[in-house]
Amino acid sequence: MSLRSQGTAALFLLLLASTMIPAAAQTGKKPAVGGKDFDAAAADQARRYLEEGRETFRFDTFGSEDFWGGKLKLHEAIAGDKLGGKGPGLSPKKALELGLKVESHDLHQRWRFDTLRLNR
Repeated sequence: MSLRSQGTAALFLLLLASTMIPAAAQTGKKPAVGGKDFDAAAADQARRYLEEGRETFRFDTFGSEDFWGGKLKLHEAIAGDKLGGKGPGLSPKKALELGLKVESHDLHQRWRFDTLRLNR
């Protein structure tokens, strides 16, 4: 057998194997999911997707934290000179009026009632 025909045969076998292996993998016996099992599996998957989506959109900053805090140093402008920042700063009431979001459940219990009074 010539070198050219050996190369052609090797290429043919490679192509045949690359098409047959995935086809053989798909023909394996898989348990059929149907009826109530399918509905339960679909509901479980939907529930997981919703939970993952909530986590992503609740806690992922998508780079905005780096922009507002890292580049613009907005936290320093909000804090003001008295608290180690820059400029006059903002009162908690003014910051909330401007749209600053506060995770109240993350604040220490004492801060919620004593330190973070909105009438300052």
